[in-house]
Amino acid sequence: MTAPPLVCECQRMTAVLRKLGAQHAARMHEIMTVDTQHPWSVRDWLAHFSEEERFIFPIMLQHGMRDHVLKLARDHASFREQFRRSGTADKALLEAHAELEDRLVLQLEPYIL
Repeated sequence: MTAPPLVCECQRMTAVLRKLGAQHAARMHEIMTVDTQHPWSVRDWLAHFSEEERFIFPIMLQHGMRDHVLKLARDHASFREQFRRSGTADKALLEAHAELEDRLVLQLEPYIL
């Protein structure tokens, strides 16, 4: 039997993001507690990426997650380019990115809260 995939633990993520100062990202997770299919705008995603880079990446680096930060940063650059070119990004890749990022952030939860 395989473990079910991690669904965003939005309430925990919201608390962690707020504590780090990533208010826009926290608001997105807060909305997902009631609307998992919310249609996020390019502006929402760009703000979310910027906050992750500013508030989350540094703490990941402090806890030895350099390789993950590099991968996530490459993803952000790719998504920004997709948004610039077409106004959209590959939804499956965005979801996979978000799931990885959520897993990593929740690993850091004890150090943040």
